[in-house]
Amino acid sequence: MALLEQPEVHLHPRVQAALGSLLCKVSGQGRQLIVETHSEYLMDRVRMDVRDGTTNLKPEDVSILFFERNDRNVQIHSIRFDELGNVLDAPVNYRKFFMEETGDLCGDTYVYNHR
Repeated sequence: MALLEQPEVHLHPRVQAALGSLLCKVSGQGRQLIVETHSEYLMDRVRMDVRDGTTNLKPEDVSILFFERNDRNVQIHSIRFDELGNVLDAPVNYRKFFMEETGDLCGDTYVYNHR
């Protein structure tokens, strides 16, 4: 088992995505990885690799825990993918988090309105 804390830090978005594929390949070989990430690029690549079957990684092999802070409490959401790479059981703020992270990365002030 390997634990990785934000391995995408300081990487170009294209390399973050490639890192997602590498992690899928390693995990698909029967190794267990626990990865803490803020990278939507990495997450999207994992979704696509699971969908496209580019590795031995299946949707049931991937477990995503999304931590959402509400004041002094933290709620943990279990998110998964289906065979088509769709995100299942994600809370409303899941996408908002990634939009704000992208805005911070780009130096923009991002306003996200969920409809």
